[in-house]
Amino acid sequence: MPSRRTVLRSFLSVALTLIASHALGLSVIPVAPPEDAEGDVAVPGKVLLGTRARSEAEALAAGLGLPVVGWIGPLGIAELAVPEGMEGAYAALLSLRPEARFAEVARTRCAQRVPRDTFYSSKQSYLAVDQAPAAWSISTGSPDVIIAVVDSGVDTNHPDLKAKLLPGLDLISLDAPMSDSLGHGTFVAGVAAAESDNQVGIAGVSWGSRVLPTRILGPDGVGDTFAEAGAIAWSVDQGAKVVNLSLGNPQPSDAEREAVGYAQAHDVLVVAAAGNSYQYGNPTYYPAAYPGVLAVGAVTVSDVHAPYSNAGPYVSVCAPGGGTDSTGFHSIFGTAPLSLSGGYQGMTGTSAAAPQVTGLAALIRSVKPSLTAPQVKALIERTAVDLGSPGRDDLFGYGRVDFLAALKAAAGPDTTPPVAAITAPSEGAVVDGVVSLVGTAADDHFLSFVLEARAGDAGAWAPITAVSTTPASGASLGEWYTSALPEGPYQLRLRVRDAYDLSSEAVLHLTVDHTAPKVTLKAAADASETTLQVTATVLEPNLKDVALEYGAGLSPGGWTELPTTPAAGGTFTATLDLGGRAAGPYTLRATARDLAGHTATQALSFTWTPPIAGDVNGDHLFNIGDVLVALRLAVTRQTPTASQLRAADVAPAPSGDGAITLADVVLLLRRMLGIGGA
Repeated sequence: MPSRRTVLRSFLSVALTLIASHALGLSVIPVAPPEDAEGDVAVPGKVLLGTRARSEAEALAAGLGLPVVGWIGPLGIAELAVPEGMEGAYAALLSLRPEARFAEVARTRCAQRVPRDTFYSSKQSYLAVDQAPAAWSISTGSPDVIIAVVDSGVDTNHPDLKAKLLPGLDLISLDAPMSDSLGHGTFVAGVAAAESDNQVGIAGVSWGSRVLPTRILGPDGVGDTFAEAGAIAWSVDQGAKVVNLSLGNPQPSDAEREAVGYAQAHDVLVVAAAGNSYQYGNPTYYPAAYPGVLAVGAVTVSDVHAPYSNAGPYVSVCAPGGGTDSTGFHSIFGTAPLSLSGGYQGMTGTSAAAPQVTGLAALIRSVKPSLTAPQVKALIERTAVDLGSPGRDDLFGYGRVDFLAALKAAAGPDTTPPVAAITAPSEGAVVDGVVSLVGTAADDHFLSFVLEARAGDAGAWAPITAVSTTPASGASLGEWYTSALPEGPYQLRLRVRDAYDLSSEAVLHLTVDHTAPKVTLKAAADASETTLQVTATVLEPNLKDVALEYGAGLSPGGWTELPTTPAAGGTFTATLDLGGRAAGPYTLRATARDLAGHTATQALSFTWTPPIAGDVNGDHLFNIGDVLVALRLAVTRQTPTASQLRAADVAPAPSGDGAITLADVVLLLRRMLGIGGA
C-alpha cells in the first residue's frame, strides 16, 4: 500500500485538478503517475479496487464519475477506467475510503523469457538433467490433475497439445476462439504437459495431466494484473491443481496477491518464474516473491546459475532454463504455434524453467493426491539437488529440482524387486549367428534393463545390448551376435533396475557352435542281395538328430525315411529292403542336424537290378551256362550262395526245398528249352 504522505499528495492532486476543471470549465489535465524503480509498468487508464461487494465498488466509482469496466467475483476486485495520467491519484483517493480493501494502479505483467531463434529439433537435454526419464517410471501424470497455464493462450490445433486441452478463457479477445499469437503460452503448456510417447514432437513433463489455458498476454508479451487475477481465480474455480505463472514484473499488486491467496486457500499450488533481470539490478519479481509461491530460478544444463536468472530470498528452487556455459549454448526445446515456427522452438529464461517444476508438481499430485499444496512445495524443495553454498541460498534456492527423488519421496518406499527372466533360448541351448532373446524385464516402477555376456563362468561381464528404458513382458529383449565369438560355453545375464535402485537378474548358460556336423554314408547288400544295410557315421559334439532316407532316381522327387537305430561311435544304421522294387537307380541320403541348427547331408546312389529266375551264375541272363553251374553244384554237393540257391532251387516249385538237386537241373533245362515244366 502507498504511504500516507503519498496518498495525501495524490489526493490533493486529484482534488485540485477536479476543482479547477469544474470551476473553470476546463478539460482535466493528466498528471503523470509516479514512475516505478524499474520503469513505468502501470497500465494506462486503469485502477483496481478491492471491496467486499460489487455494489460498494460501483458506488465508490460512481461518486468519482468513473465507470466499472470489469469485476472478478471470487476476489471482489473491480477494474475502473480513469483518465490517463491520473491512475496514481485516483488509486490514492480511493484507498482512503473505508469500503476499499485496497486501490491500486493496474500493473503490467510480462512474459519471462529470453527469446532466441536457435531451434533444436531433437534434443531435450533438460529432461535428463531433471531426471525426468527415471521419474516417469513412477508416474507420467494423471488426467485428474489439471495444470492451469496463465499466459498468452495456446495453439488449440497443436498435435502435441490438442488432446490435452480443456476449454480455456481468452481475456484478450473475449469473443474469439482461444489462440496464441505470441507463442509463449503454447511453449509453457508443452514443456509442462505435452502429449508424450506418441512419436510426435516433444515429451512433456507430466504426460497424463490436462491443461487449462487462459490468455492474458497480448502479442507483445504484456498483460495486466486485473486479467491475471481473474484468470487465476477462474482457473481455481475450474478445478486446477497447479497454476503456472511464467510472467511478472518488479512491482507488487494487491489484486495479484489476493488472486494468489485465493488459489492457496483452495489448495492450489502456484508456480512462478523468478524473473530474468539478474544482470539489470536483480529486482524482486512478482508474483514469484509472494509468500507460498514456488518461485523458480534457472540454471544451465551444467547446473551453473543462468546469468539472467533473478536471485533472492524468495527463490525456492531452480530448473534448467537454457543459456550459455562452458559446454556452449543450450535452449529449452518446446512447442510453438504451428503458424509461428512450425510447431516447435527453442527458448531460454525462467519462463522455460518454471513449467518444468509445474509439471513436477502435477506428477507429485498424481502420485499422492492427499498432499496439500504447501506439502508439495516443501517436498520439491527438500528433494532438490543442493547447488552453490551448502543449504538454501539466494542464487539457487534449495537447489535444482530432481524429479526422481521427488516422486520417490511422494510415492513412498518400494521393497519389491523387478522381474527378470529369459525364456528363449532355453537353458543350455546351443546357438550360432544372431540369437533372439525373449523374456520379461518389468516392474511397477521399471527403470531399465541391459543384457550382458561373458565366456565360460568367470571373467567380466560385457553389455551385448544398449540399456533399454522400455519394459518387456514375454517380448523381445534384444539380439546377441555370436558369429565373431569363439566356440564354447557362455553365460548371458539380464539385469533389471527400478526407480528405487532395486535390481534383479537372470543368468542363462549357452554354447556357441559354428561348425556343422561331418557325415559319411555307406551301404552294403546282405547275403540275400535284396537287402541293403545302410550305415551313417556322424562327428558332432552337439548332435540333435540324424535321418536316413531313400528315394527313386539320381535326384529323387520325394524321400522316404528309414527306421534308424543309433549305435556306438556316432553310427546310425537302417535296412532297405529292395525285394519287389523296380529296377533302376536309387539314392540314399543321411542328414545330420546339430543343436545350433546346422545341417550336413551325405548322399549315395546305386542301381538296383532285380534277380532273374534261373540266373545261377549271376550274369543276369538265363541260359545253358546256368544249367551247367546248377548241375555242377548238384553233383558235387557244394554249398550254393544265397543268390544261386534262390535262382536254381525250383523243386518242388514254387518255394523250393532249400537245396539244388538234379531235379532242379532238369526243371531249369526244360524251362530254358521251353518244353514245359515248372
